[in-house]
Formats: sequence, structure tokens, C-alpha cells
Amino acid sequence: MLTLRARYQMLLLALVLMALATTAGLADIPQGVDYQAKWDDNGWTVLHDKYTFGAPNWGGANTGIDVPNLHFEPWMKWFWVEVDYVNLPAVLPNLQVAATDSTVYPQGRTVHGRNVTWLWKIIPQPYSEQVLFPDASFHDLVDISSVEVASLCGPVPEPGSLMVLATGLAGIVGIVVRRRR
Repeated sequence: MLTLRARYQMLLLALVLMALATTAGLADIPQGVDYQAKWDDNGWTVLHDKYTFGAPNWGGANTGIDVPNLHFEPWMKWFWVEVDYVNLPAVLPNLQVAATDSTVYPQGRTVHGRNVTWLWKIIPQPYSEQVLFPDASFHDLVDISSVEVASLCGPVPEPGSLMVLATGLAGIVGIVVRRRR
């Protein structure tokens, strides 16, 4: 049978791992991304471009956005697509991201009013990504005021380092719980 301290440590470990699993979070595109570009009535506007890639390109009969990138094997990428609708559709489309020689993990989507944000995690950091839309209405801005893409690249967290962090935090909580007795 587990002691009370061991139960608290296991609970804290579970909470820390859940928090780390959602570190990038689902929300609007965050501040501090490496790359961000916006498509609207004026065409592409590059809002942030740490590596000077320039604007993305529409491809596939205007049903996809090709986003440039630098391939770096030991890194991963968080990738957002944000659509500002004029009128939020009753059924939201299923957007997909394709990346050559990488695995793409959908992280879900959030809705804030008429703003919808999709998030993906891509491992390893690919040469480029392509956002796949169901039709050309995103390019043509049909009931849409803008489409944004953004990315943030960084090292893939090592499982061992996460366990050390979680164990350390669990130990601190154990000490605090013990002192309260």
C-alpha cells in the first residue's frame, strides 16, 4: 500500500506531466513565435520572420499553403493556423498539415468568438509544411477575414529530463506536505 507521501508525489507527477504535454497550449497564436504570416484582402503580410523565409505560397489549386522552413533533425515544431471568420460556420472544417519526413501530431483546435485556432506538433522539424484546406474558400476569403500561419521551433524534450523535473517537483511537494504535519 502506498504511503500518503507517495500518493501526493504520484498525483503531482501526473499533474506536471499533463502540464508539460500541453506546454504550447491551445489558444490564439502566442507571442514570440519564430515565424508568422497573415493572408487577407491585401495578400500575404509577414508579421515575424526570424529566419528570413519570406511569405508562404498558396498551392494545390489554392487549397493549401506551403510554409518554408529549415530542416533540423533534433528539433520539433509547434505549428498554428488561425482563421478569423466573418461568420463562424456551423461545422468547422478539418484542416490537415503535411510535412515530408516528419510525423505530424494534431493537438486540437480552440474557438474564441469568430476566431478558430488549430495546433499541430511536428517531429522532427521538417523541410517545409503544407496546410491542407478542404476547398479554395480560405484563399478566396469566403466568409473569412484572414488566415494566419505561425510556427515555433525548439529541441525535442528528452523523456529523461522530464522525469527528473517531475521527480524533483514531486520531492518538493513531499517535503512541503511533510512539514505541514
